[in-house]
Amino acid sequence: MGTKGNATGVHCHIEVSQSADITWTKNKYGIYHFNNEYDLDDCYFVDNTNILKGMGGNWRTTDKVPVQTELPNYAPDQVLQSGSKVKFDGIFQVNILKSPLSSNLFGCCELTGCSFNDYKNEKVQPYHWISTNDFIEVDKNGHTTSDQKLTGGNSYVINKNIYTVQEIDIPTNSAKLNINDRNVWVYSTYLYEVSNN
Repeated sequence: MGTKGNATGVHCHIEVSQSADITWTKNKYGIYHFNNEYDLDDCYFVDNTNILKGMGGNWRTTDKVPVQTELPNYAPDQVLQSGSKVKFDGIFQVNILKSPLSSNLFGCCELTGCSFNDYKNEKVQPYHWISTNDFIEVDKNGHTTSDQKLTGGNSYVINKNIYTVQEIDIPTNSAKLNINDRNVWVYSTYLYEVSNN
């Protein structure tokens, strides 16, 4: 935030893009933006806001948009709460397998935020060990492997099942899921909400 440039006061630049491309380009107004950027007027309402330079945008207030109060089918909004239906979003490394191997549990530093050493030294909580049963072994590109035998540090997995969020912990941005009758806490960042249908 700041007052640099042709600004009338302290302001905040917001860029909205759904792309891994982080290349900046200059638009016809001389403003830098991402290559695959969305117009902000398609992303936000501007209630109680005085637009000084609308740049021809379709700026909308909430009173100008019809709101359906009762949805026939639940529509995912990506704001997780207890009861939200979610899927895992990504390919995850199996950092370590829990001993004994018959426990069918693995540790994933990315999903839980626990360090490898904490897993190795058994200093993690039971809810940080993840059941292997619903996960499929893949290579780094997501292609299914032929042996399906997980190896700590060398295996990658995906999970295409739908789970119900049991609880949310906002300070840690984590969600509790029940995976094969085992409660597990994982970062919400790696989940996406799906329809109840």
